[in-house]
Amino acid sequence: MIVVNVSIDQLVECFELVQKEQFTGCLLAYSQAGQQWTVYFFMGRLVWGTGGSHRFRRWFRLNANYFPNLDYQELLEPGGKKNHLWEYAVLSKLLRASKVDDTTVSRFIGDALAETLFEILQEAVDFKRSDQGASHIKKMGGTMMVRSPLQALKRAKSGWEKWLDSGLVSYSPNLAPILKYPEILSQKIPDASYSKLAKLLTGSRSLREIAVSLKVDPLIITQSLFPFIDEGIIALQSIPDWIPPGSSQGMASSKDSKEFEISQENPDQPLIVCIDDSLSICRALEKVIKSGGYRFIGLQDSLQALPILIEKKPDLVFLDLVMPVASGYEICAQIRRIEAFKSIPVIILTGKDGMVDRVRAKLVGASDFLTKPVQSQKVLDITSRYLALRTGQNQVNARLEQRASAKDAEVTSNYGTLQP
Repeated sequence: MIVVNVSIDQLVECFELVQKEQFTGCLLAYSQAGQQWTVYFFMGRLVWGTGGSHRFRRWFRLNANYFPNLDYQELLEPGGKKNHLWEYAVLSKLLRASKVDDTTVSRFIGDALAETLFEILQEAVDFKRSDQGASHIKKMGGTMMVRSPLQALKRAKSGWEKWLDSGLVSYSPNLAPILKYPEILSQKIPDASYSKLAKLLTGSRSLREIAVSLKVDPLIITQSLFPFIDEGIIALQSIPDWIPPGSSQGMASSKDSKEFEISQENPDQPLIVCIDDSLSICRALEKVIKSGGYRFIGLQDSLQALPILIEKKPDLVFLDLVMPVASGYEICAQIRRIEAFKSIPVIILTGKDGMVDRVRAKLVGASDFLTKPVQSQKVLDITSRYLALRTGQNQVNARLEQRASAKDAEVTSNYGTLQP
């Protein structure tokens, strides 16, 4: 069966008509695989674009890039399923609260639209206009940052044509590269380059996410990897989107990703999380932690760490200090901003042992340090020590709550005896 994708000319014609009619509503685009994208218009002007297989990965990746200091909870939808434009509503809310600035938000929206339209040009086979969400768009009309539909399409067209000219028509930037034959790659490139790539090519990050960590265009990183992909040394695989805790929207759950599987042994035992971009470190720590009878989750993508922590509620976190995109300092600071994690032990994993690193980590709320390479006994010792402290504190808190409840009951009882 021959599949005909949506063309530039079709979208140009549609956007020209939308602009002429001052249309308020959305454009719905569909892929053969069942993916859907939504592009929103207000009075013929372009507002927002979303959807596709990585809706949430895109949202949190762009936020981490443009607003790295925002709390995770501030990026969740304010209106549930009824709010078709929840991502835009979040940006509007942050803008009104002066937590972000107009210029940065405008660039953020431009990137989101460019990626959405790029995916439509690459994958969509059909589209239609709809008044879906029109009421929400009209209500938000006074707060909207609008732009020319044709200018946005021109930017997406430029990116798509460069992708085509590079011979990458069959490869989506949402695919994740994984190193299949490390020993062969190590012989073909310098040691420094290999060491860097080996940490990134784990199959858990998309080409777009790797490009952000390296601060380059996705086209550049894909072109550099293409010869090794062509030889089969590196493979590209699909990775799922995930539903952030507290959100009712989305295409896939984080539970679909093997990276987040929890050991089911001893389900009543404490849950330990390791956030480290090194797969070997996560595996080594997993072996040690499980030998102590604890449950374990290994996370290599710092962008996804916080939502998984909120969802799984671990008892202790091991955190790498040096990671791409978001450092251990940033992740630790974000953890401490969440009320439920104020007292959770956060143990910093570091290859250094400098005083500056220790002071800086303490300032953002780190509990302790463990020097790499990790030693089994030290891992188990520090884990049991901080879990014991945490258990003790929980018991103290429980006793205080019991005393407070008993006091309230006593006051209520005494008050009752005074009634006529």
